[in-house]
Amino acid sequence: GKILEKNNIQGKIIAVEPNPVSFDVLEKNVKLNGLENTIYCERVAVSDRAGEMNISLLDVQSGISNKATPETVPVNVVTLDMLMNKYGIDFVDVLQIDVEGAELPVLRGFPWEKATTAMIFCEMHPYAWADFNYSGNGFSELLVKQKLRCFDMYFREYNEFNGLAYIGPTLLIGGKYN
Repeated sequence: GKILEKNNIQGKIIAVEPNPVSFDVLEKNVKLNGLENTIYCERVAVSDRAGEMNISLLDVQSGISNKATPETVPVNVVTLDMLMNKYGIDFVDVLQIDVEGAELPVLRGFPWEKATTAMIFCEMHPYAWADFNYSGNGFSELLVKQKLRCFDMYFREYNEFNGLAYIGPTLLIGGKYN
């Protein structure tokens, strides 16, 4: 997001990574490149409500769930609203979401009523949406409510999400304020 201070524009990157192994790599790379004053690392998961969940550590596509198993570790969960308040952000240039099926809960936690975003890159995993208690109808409703248009990497527009097939990277643009 941008913070305007007189004639100075200062950028921030908030990097969110709930997997402790991946988080350590992220934090190390930020320090190695001297980016501590630009990239702020948060070891949390993001959803539509705060609390605690569990994250699987079985593979690179780790995911969060309410179920604790020997292959999971607890992780704090926050909303995008909470993160944006913490860092004083009210405008997001780019929001990148890759959450293995938790796309709608993440977007529901964005403070739509008081903040804006220029664009959202969102990887879509419809086959996993049921794990987070929503369907394509819920995602379509969010797009309509927030006046967003959804395009995949082949510039196909999605208004409805009826199938369970992986859609991949999408761009969500438009919104109330654009």
